[in-house]
Amino acid sequence: MLKTNSKKAIQNLKAAMVAYCSGWDEDPKTAEEAAFIMAHDFIEATKGPSGKIYLEPKQCYQEAFTEWGRGLTNSIFDHLFYFGDAKRILALVLEETEQEAAKFSEDQAAVKFCAMMWIHGGVSEAFYKLYKGW
Repeated sequence: MLKTNSKKAIQNLKAAMVAYCSGWDEDPKTAEEAAFIMAHDFIEATKGPSGKIYLEPKQCYQEAFTEWGRGLTNSIFDHLFYFGDAKRILALVLEETEQEAAKFSEDQAAVKFCAMMWIHGGVSEAFYKLYKGW
């Protein structure tokens, strides 16, 4: 099993992001383009009438992204589940065996995968570039 911050895991993550985002309105060629698509969709899905993203008290943007990714309508996993569940996707990214993958629940795998996309997949950088202009 790879560590979430290893170069190989990040490389696998970025490849998965590009693969799983293909077929959307825009077809990304790089992980950066996929991150911008995800960040844009997250902003569009969670912003209120004022154009600001609604956060729960003491909630940060990463937590809001994870919450959105785990199950709000039009979330990233609505598209990803076409390819498999969060446990399977995380297992592919981290090159886990079945035994290693079994220690995570579906929800834990979704949280970990969202965190990896936010931190290592470039979604946070894309988010702050896009949201700054809103």
